[in-house]
Amino acid sequence: MDKGTIVYIGGFELPDKNAAAHRVISNSKILNNLGYKIVFIGVNKDLPKSNLFSPKKGNFNNYELWEFSYPKTKSQWIRYLVESKSKIEILDSYSNIKAVVLYNYQSIPFSKILKYCK
Repeated sequence: MDKGTIVYIGGFELPDKNAAAHRVISNSKILNNLGYKIVFIGVNKDLPKSNLFSPKKGNFNNYELWEFSYPKTKSQWIRYLVESKSKIEILDSYSNIKAVVLYNYQSIPFSKILKYCK
């Protein structure tokens, strides 16, 4: 039973590298049991800086996972705090999105993604 896709975007680092990841995984299990496909877009401190705005696609517990490298320099942080284009490009690659959950997310890209979702 496929009810559609729910995309989680935020500063969580899977599988269990921060508290946000634990909450996101728990919520995703519930949503998956209700019939939704889950896609994660998060961060990974172990990725090279080249993945700051070009994510690495992978898999986590049969969920699709897109990971961006965690910002390290001041300029990377500034860009990270305002950038939403790369996340919107990922959203564009999916059909039948029923919800986008922005968890622990910055306000400027939050507003851009909210506008995109409308």
